[in-house]
Amino acid sequence: MNVLQNEEDVPQNESFDIKKEIVKLINEDLQITREHIAKELNISSKTVGRYLSKLGISWEGHPKTGHWKLP
Repeated sequence: MNVLQNEEDVPQNESFDIKKEIVKLINEDLQITREHIAKELNISSKTVGRYLSKLGISWEGHPKTGHWKLP
């Protein structure tokens, strides 16, 4: 399994697509986990966290019953 470790491993033209896919997955399921996003996109959960920060997407509520808040 080829997992990208950080943003530098992602070519610039693919970087935009990953952001778009993260937003798409969150829009489909506001309670999706970072781990599930990472698995779907074949990247690490730490990389997902970096993209979420850059996109201004945050988790709101209890860790188990909360949801993602889009800007």
